[in-house]
Amino acid sequence: MFTIEEIKRILKPGGLIFLTFPVLQGFYVSKQDMKRVEPKTYIPLTGQEKGLPHHFFTVSEIKRVFDAFDLSEISIDKTNHRAILGQKIEM
Repeated sequence: MFTIEEIKRILKPGGLIFLTFPVLQGFYVSKQDMKRVEPKTYIPLTGQEKGLPHHFFTVSEIKRVFDAFDLSEISIDKTNHRAILGQKIEM
């Protein structure tokens, strides 16, 4: 979660975020082709993203870890990624 903390640190109040995260159920690499490294975090063993860690956020987890943002949208896009749009709030 270091990356999220860094986003919170450097983005000014009122700054916008738009991020996407893969959804595990529709991820293009089967679970047999992924190594679990911690809960909800896997590393693909094959394919274009081989070796790149992927954390599969739930909606409740997104709301918790992005608590410094007013999230105006959380949706699934046409590539089966969860997309979020938000604005950093004054803290």
